Amino acid sequence: AKFSNGPCFPLLPSLPGTGGPSHAKGSIIGNINDIEFGIAFLNATVTDSPDSGTRVIQAKITNVPRSLGPVMKKLVSILSPVYWTTAKEIGEAMNGFTLTHAVFK
Repeated sequence: AKFSNGPCFPLLPSLPGTGGPSHAKGSIIGNINDIEFGIAFLNATVTDSPDSGTRVIQAKITNVPRSLGPVMKKLVSILSPVYWTTAKEIGEAMNGFTLTHAVFK
């Protein structure tokens, strides 16, 4: 699967003082095991976890044919752009949002 043309993440309001968006939205198109699934939709919410000092990403992919649902559970890597963009910045380590100055093509 791949993200559709255009920005993967319409940039919504950033988490306060965190250097990254609090939401990600995208369209996913392609096929899995030679089965076309049309256009699926990715919606993710990013929150800071004050207890652990980490970020929590909750994501939902909709409009996936029921027969492909079990296969999609193994495709956690499809969320890699969200992880990279919103990773917690520690010290001088920057996430994708900061590195790209929020410009995605």
